Amino acid sequence: MTGSGKHGVKWKEGAARAKDTGNPQGQWAKEDLNYATEAANKLEPGESGYFNLPEGSKSIIYNPDGTTQTATRFWIRNNGTGTWHGYPMP
Repeated sequence: MTGSGKHGVKWKEGAARAKDTGNPQGQWAKEDLNYATEAANKLEPGESGYFNLPEGSKSIIYNPDGTTQTATRFWIRNNGTGTWHGYPMP
């Protein structure tokens, strides 16, 4: 999540992917990664869930119409390997 992979903090394709797919695309802010990791650690391996982002979150959503908005929630899955997969949501 700290790199340029999908939804990562250095990801550059969010706006284009939102336009191409017609679906909003979330991008993590570095400041939210520890919070997301804590949430993932509350889940059993293989389990996923939805959580609210903390007030002041800087994670963003790229909308298909070209606008952006601040993310308010996120989906996350505990991979069971000490890693997680997730993305911010409107």
